[in-house]
Amino acid sequence: MLPKASRGLTTADFKSLYRTGRKIETKFFRIFFKKTDKEIQVGVVVSTKISKSAVVRNRLKRIAYDKIRQTRDNIDKTQIAIVAKPSVASAQPGQLEQDLEKGLKSEEFSKI
Repeated sequence: MLPKASRGLTTADFKSLYRTGRKIETKFFRIFFKKTDKEIQVGVVVSTKISKSAVVRNRLKRIAYDKIRQTRDNIDKTQIAIVAKPSVASAQPGQLEQDLEKGLKSEEFSKI
């Protein structure tokens, strides 16, 4: 798991990322990101539209945070917001990890 300081994004941070950050669309996620002067900060959003069960939503968040932790060495001083799409509910955990990794290793993301 990422350290607590790396997992927190405020509402203002999310709004700023949505307005001024760059975006990558994958099959299961939308990834918003932008460079900052601070350490890496990550926020994951899984709506109740995806699943009414908190267990399912939290599992999806844990998968996303774990993938970020694994690729953290390649990401430096960036704010990242990962928003789950409705299609994520029918995916297998392995598919989610591959999809997220594909987004984090895309050319667009590596340009920052």
